[in-house]
Amino acid sequence: MRSVFKIKILTFYIILSIVSCQKKDDVYDVAVTYLPDKIQVSKADVNIVYYFLKQTHEPLIRKNDGENYSSKVLRSWERNLNNTEFVFCPDTSKKFINQKIFDKKYFEVYISSITQKFDKDFNISKKLDCFKINFKKSQNRYLDFLSYYENSPSLTRNSQIEDGLGDFYVEKIDEDKIILKRKIKIENGYNTIRALKDYQDVNIYDIEDYNLLSEKNIPKEIKKNYNKVKGMYLKSIVLIINYKDKKIRKIIYDNLDIEGLRKAFLIKRDFKFYEISSILPVGVPFAAAGSAKQNKVENIEIDKKHELIFGNYLAEENQEYMDSFFYDFSKKCNIKIKTKKITVSELISKIKPSKFNLSIISIDSTRNDLMPFFEIFGDYSKSMYDFKIYEIANIYERLKKINDKNEQEKLVKKAIKTIEEEALALPLGQVLKNSYYPPHIKNINVGRDFLQYPEISEFRW
Repeated sequence: MRSVFKIKILTFYIILSIVSCQKKDDVYDVAVTYLPDKIQVSKADVNIVYYFLKQTHEPLIRKNDGENYSSKVLRSWERNLNNTEFVFCPDTSKKFINQKIFDKKYFEVYISSITQKFDKDFNISKKLDCFKINFKKSQNRYLDFLSYYENSPSLTRNSQIEDGLGDFYVEKIDEDKIILKRKIKIENGYNTIRALKDYQDVNIYDIEDYNLLSEKNIPKEIKKNYNKVKGMYLKSIVLIINYKDKKIRKIIYDNLDIEGLRKAFLIKRDFKFYEISSILPVGVPFAAAGSAKQNKVENIEIDKKHELIFGNYLAEENQEYMDSFFYDFSKKCNIKIKTKKITVSELISKIKPSKFNLSIISIDSTRNDLMPFFEIFGDYSKSMYDFKIYEIANIYERLKKINDKNEQEKLVKKAIKTIEEEALALPLGQVLKNSYYPPHIKNINVGRDFLQYPEISEFRW
């Protein structure tokens, strides 16, 4: 009996050591299915690029807890009570890489060009080692604007890479992996980040971060032994309806089965959804829970044959199910919808005319900001539509400039109503997702306050 007891104890400790003695070196490995070919601030609206920018760049201003502001790259800053005057004092000890510093000469050019994007009507002046920005009218959204990663200080290294003031820099970028290195090494933290496309051959516990994969593709052992963090992300999934005939758009918008479409499209993926009534996810101002308002029609009459193409970037997983779903829809609505296999690059391409009329995309934001959710409708250069949507374009431009919340709410409601009445995009739901992190990381701050992506430089064990 004693020998059996000893074997059980030994087995227990072996299992415990497998779980607890996971890799604790200073390399943070990330499993990915797709890698960008460029890391540039202009592409901060692309999820995977934003993931890397969180490590390599630092915005001029941080908006903490959705209300308070701070900065890691300014010695000090201040503003007057009516938000017409802002003073920024850069911390010139900060560096990009290769000894390229964040000096006063760089900062003056940077803050001038970024502020020009926000409002052309301003003046800049020097005040000792600081710079003063003066506006003619109150600008209470200016600090928010400076907190966006697309507006963070950046230097072009080559056609693929821009360097920032974050703790990491890009050492290597190719089709199979991206490697980031910490500028100044530390102990009890990560000094290298490797994003691996070919991660299947790696020991599962040698991967710290599986969270860029579909939750269904995260190994069961990881889900069991890593720390789970529940998250509700500022990400809405929508069906884009890119077809000039409004009557056909309305038929599709009103009669598609939302739950059936989600199941068919994500048949091999484990996505969970929170029902939302518009393209805005909960957490963004003026968003609302509920489902899209659909006016289903029993007997549909159309004057001629219409054939639309659904761009399917998950065709290898769901082609059979999507074909079946659209076959049933076409029998009911007399509109033929064919599925066409496309790549992710083709999906996000803004080349017009598009090769497809329907596509499922995610619209998201890294902050509780309205603008990213209206950009694809209001900015034709970034739009997925072959036609201009003038009413929303006007609202989008006005939203950029106004500060009054009541006026902002009126415009947002008008834009949402236009998207619904014009049947431009059918909201399919807001993404709910669990994240998993190794148990030896002590200070995980992900998933709370809609913080989707980690700052790996902050992790310690």
